Amino acid sequence: MHDLRHYIETRNDVYEFRWVCTSDTIDTDISADQEVVYLIDGFWIMTHEVTEDLKEWYPHLRNDASTMPLTDVTPDDALSLCKPISSPARHYTIPTRDQWLLAYHGGIASEGYSYSGSNNPSYVGWTKENSGGRLHKGGERIPNELGLYDMSGNVWEFCADWYRKTPGGKPSRFFHVIRGGAYDCSPRYSRVTNRFMYDERRRRMEVGFRLAMDVR
Repeated sequence: MHDLRHYIETRNDVYEFRWVCTSDTIDTDISADQEVVYLIDGFWIMTHEVTEDLKEWYPHLRNDASTMPLTDVTPDDALSLCKPISSPARHYTIPTRDQWLLAYHGGIASEGYSYSGSNNPSYVGWTKENSGGRLHKGGERIPNELGLYDMSGNVWEFCADWYRKTPGGKPSRFFHVIRGGAYDCSPRYSRVTNRFMYDERRRRMEVGFRLAMDVR
């Protein structure tokens, strides 16, 4: 068995990370629930969603094609991937809500698009209008300002945060936040103004994830 950490660090076609730098906040009007994004430190985030080529290490996960997004996973599955590849120098995790939102908008390079990288959802993601009702390989649409693919559409993505009905509300015990929309959803769900709760005990083929990384 190959070393999982080495595999991810050398698969630059998919497991590439981009630096997101910020010391500012995003305006409150970007989201229907009036969220503000506060970030103190920059971070690295994966250009693509995690793909199904990890079958060798996680045989219980579905594996139809190596470059398809890895779905049918729980937040615990995602975190179980992070543990063996993390090291004292590099810590991997699921993006927080703040990290995900900033990455969606293109960081400080943002052009203010309605979707992640364009005002036209079909340019940047797969939704109900152009997907043909099926999941697609990652990276087939154009990337956003940071070079990140599929932040809008194809599969919903986990955030590390627990779902809250309001920004200052009590966190849920069982529901994580998911964002970004999916191939079987209307394009409006791919806008940043939409977030949904996802039961951490469930697995669905419309939900996947990407990784964030902190270099220490």
